[in-house]
Amino acid sequence: MENRIRAYWNDMPLTEENGFRTVAGTRWQPIDSDRQAAPSLSVSGGPDGFSSILARPKDSNRIITLTLEESPTPGVYTFTPSSGDYEIEVRLEFEEEPFPEAQMQTLDLSSELCRIEAGDEIVIGLRKDTTESPGTKEIRGTVIEVADSSGAVPDPSRPFIDYSDSPIVSVLVDLSDRTIEDSDNIEPSRMLSQRLKSLGDSQGTIDVIGTSEPFEIRWEGASNTPALPVEYVTVNARNGDSWTVANESLPDVQFSPLQELACERRVEQFESAFNRVSDISISDDILRMLASAVDGEVPEVNVTVQYESPKSDQLQTKSGVLDSVGSVYYTDLNRALHQIRFTDRTLYYLLVDPHEDADSPVGVYSKAYNRHFDTDLGEVRGIEISEPE
Repeated sequence: MENRIRAYWNDMPLTEENGFRTVAGTRWQPIDSDRQAAPSLSVSGGPDGFSSILARPKDSNRIITLTLEESPTPGVYTFTPSSGDYEIEVRLEFEEEPFPEAQMQTLDLSSELCRIEAGDEIVIGLRKDTTESPGTKEIRGTVIEVADSSGAVPDPSRPFIDYSDSPIVSVLVDLSDRTIEDSDNIEPSRMLSQRLKSLGDSQGTIDVIGTSEPFEIRWEGASNTPALPVEYVTVNARNGDSWTVANESLPDVQFSPLQELACERRVEQFESAFNRVSDISISDDILRMLASAVDGEVPEVNVTVQYESPKSDQLQTKSGVLDSVGSVYYTDLNRALHQIRFTDRTLYYLLVDPHEDADSPVGVYSKAYNRHFDTDLGEVRGIEISEPE
């Protein structure tokens, strides 16, 4: 769509004379530095039709998606919110043919999280990752902006639409310790989008995604909680209401740590992984020793691992004294993986995945203490576990 559209908000022309600038011919923003003092509008689509019409009403931190109400004459289109909470009518008048198709394919969807308003307090329960004891980690924040597309989420059957980029509702959360007393004074983002983006470690975003219930709730946030699965979201609204929305699309935790298995079953778990890696042979005695070390005395043995590093053409080696053997829960796989930890000047570990469909049955990692993710050193080519000389 080019700069050939005349836009009207409740019959008011969005022109420079009325205090609006046109950006790229498809966005209208108030010229005044106070962007809340006037509405904003954004049009997306092409000659084949509209993909989204986004609007931010005056004095609001809420972006809403408008739906096509009628096309009274060729080249003229009237859009309104799908709900009756806002009295808005946007009219677009195209000056030249070809005019876009009048139709918009949308899904009539809604979530309890659509009730969120800027200024509401929010508690997010996130499923813990890489932990020896699965559980929930709570983080708290204040809602600073909402993009509400309920009733106007694009139909995913359309080949050029990725519905995951068009959530039912997207909520931007402030995670800092600052007090936000008046949501009307929170500066909204300049760009209108159906999916809000967080900036830095002081913000995060909740997106409700799907085309039918149960909807998925996704979190994207700070470096210490980057994209952990959401268990639930509790809203403590400014008006005194409080409600909780569970992420019903999230499967129950599946965690069977080595500590809960008999010694022979532990050996089978290790064998299942090691047998699927070429050039690795671990004796039965060593496997039983590793199984016994889970909840017994850890023998003083050396662990030496050879691996292919993406940083070198030569095989690399890490070696150290066995530290411990145990299981860790990984949220992305929703199961237990087993760590054979050994130390030299730092902690390394073999990550053992006994699952038959595991992409990497055995990997080698370096423990990272100053960031969320440990370092995958490379593909394992050899393992030796022996008593020190």
